[in-house]
Amino acid sequence: MFKKMKLATKMGIGFGVLVVISGILGLVGWSGLTNVATNADLNKAGNECLTGLNQCASLRKDFTIQGFEKAANEDKTAAEKWHEAYTALTTQLQELENAKGLVSSDRAIVAEAGSKMPAYLTSFEHQKDARKMRDDAFASWGKVGADVTRAVSTVITEIIEPARKSAEEAKNTDEIIRWTRIGTQLDEQVFQEFLLLRVNAVYLLATNKQEQYTNYQKQLAKVKTNLETWTTLVKGDPKVEVVAQNIAGYLNSYDEAGRQYYAGMEAREAAVMEMATAAKAIVDTIGRLQASLKNRMESTVAQTNALMVTMAVAGIVLGVVLAVLITVSIIKPIKRIIDALTSGSEQVAAASSQVSAASQSLAEGATEQAAGLEETSSSLEEMSSMTKQNADNAQQANTLASEAKKAAGAGAESMSRMNEAIHEIQRSSDETSKIIKVIDEIAFQTNLLALNAAVEAARAGEAGKGFAVVAEEVRNLAMRSAEAAKDTANMIEESVKNSKNGVDIATEVSKVLEEIVQSVGKTTDLVSEIAAACQEQAQGIDQVNTAIAQMDKVTQQNAANAEESASASEELSSQAESMNDVVAELVGLVGGASRRTEAAKTVRRTKEPKLQQSDHVFHKIADGSSRKNKIQFRKPATEKTIPLGDDEEMGHFNT
Repeated sequence: MFKKMKLATKMGIGFGVLVVISGILGLVGWSGLTNVATNADLNKAGNECLTGLNQCASLRKDFTIQGFEKAANEDKTAAEKWHEAYTALTTQLQELENAKGLVSSDRAIVAEAGSKMPAYLTSFEHQKDARKMRDDAFASWGKVGADVTRAVSTVITEIIEPARKSAEEAKNTDEIIRWTRIGTQLDEQVFQEFLLLRVNAVYLLATNKQEQYTNYQKQLAKVKTNLETWTTLVKGDPKVEVVAQNIAGYLNSYDEAGRQYYAGMEAREAAVMEMATAAKAIVDTIGRLQASLKNRMESTVAQTNALMVTMAVAGIVLGVVLAVLITVSIIKPIKRIIDALTSGSEQVAAASSQVSAASQSLAEGATEQAAGLEETSSSLEEMSSMTKQNADNAQQANTLASEAKKAAGAGAESMSRMNEAIHEIQRSSDETSKIIKVIDEIAFQTNLLALNAAVEAARAGEAGKGFAVVAEEVRNLAMRSAEAAKDTANMIEESVKNSKNGVDIATEVSKVLEEIVQSVGKTTDLVSEIAAACQEQAQGIDQVNTAIAQMDKVTQQNAANAEESASASEELSSQAESMNDVVAELVGLVGGASRRTEAAKTVRRTKEPKLQQSDHVFHKIADGSSRKNKIQFRKPATEKTIPLGDDEEMGHFNT
């Protein structure tokens, strides 16, 4: 069945199978890439959710620093911004849960992440409540501090100082000592210690550490003890006792505010832990989603690759099988035709050897010389015009070479000026390096000053803690300035080296330009010699025209050899008849059985030997009739060529 098919059918089946396999491969690849792209988009959405969670964490830190106050140039507080970011994150999780291409297991993971969002919101609300408790406590501290300061100032101004002055006027030494002692203990043991208590409260606000709260409680107990001692001292004076009772009440309020602040601090720590737990759960859930998407992408890629490799191997195997079948069905009949053509070509070669020997001189003499004479004549005319043009071009080239020599000289001068400019750049780099040394010395002095300031702050103790922090920052800044100066010095040193390298290169380029100027001078001399040589060539062309006339005699002698070629052509005609049978079989091989029958009929119609156009031409040459006329050959008839076009049917191959 396969052997009786047309060549076009066989080729169509082979290419059709390959096209189908290619289409399947393309479909599989497109499907795999689509799945991978979908998973990549889902993974990107998961990353956006993580980004939103990070935004919430950043805004939570801002809230820890700013509280309920608005930052500069902001119209919303950090808490309001956090709620907006939380809403956006919730929306992203909902969109991801409803996204197309998400399998049920991954959708459940997204739903799990969404279920943990309310706990995340609740933890932030707890932080807000804790911050409000601390802010209220701090406000109470400020109010109580103002009340204590006002009460102490009032009792000193309105009671203690007037009583002491009255004792001085009465010259009552015991009363003077008593009121002086009352005022001194109130200032040193009560009021000064209360000020230290407020400092401890400020440190507690800044650090929010258990250790600092313990120090606060100790200082508060000390103030209360000192107040009780002072109250015992003023016992018996109703007005001062009332002040002592008021201050004791203020201290109790201060203690309550401290306990409230501590409760807010513990609530904040609990809320932070709660938020961290909720955030970790959300991050872990999204991480599981991304891991699942990654595994599915890798699985899809592996399946697609395996399927494409399988299809490719199957296509290769099937293509090889079809190629072998088609090749075998073509090679056998063509081999038989080749054997027949070889036999006929041997006979044609024997006959054509006689024609080759006789017509060799005719082909090389008459044909080539006739065409050569015409081409030589036209070539001589072109050579004459080209020689003159070459002379003119040589003169123009001489002028251009002179101009190039001047341009090269100008380039050498420009290079000299560029060399001077590079020297100026090098000097500027040296000056800049000196400035960097001055900056390095300033950084060193600043570092020493920062060290001295840190030492003085250490001596000051608790009162110098803030100044010690500033001194440390100044020292860090000085060290960074020294490092920057050192890096800049290294960069400038490298720039100086590059400038020196530029000077050396500019010197080398200047030398090369001088050599170019010398080369252009030599080129100008050579162009002058070329112009003189062109004049001598014009004289030689006239001598060639004389030799052309002698070539015509050789053409007359070649005509005598044409007669022998005519007799050999008749012998070639009989061999061409057998070759036509072989061609008919070849037509049957390519075009099928019907085309083979038509070719056989054509061969029978053309069995009568006839002289070809070339035979008539050779006879005319032998008679001498073509010596004065040009020989014209007609193109072979296209009807006798083998039909192999796209619109022709290809016949069946027969073995």
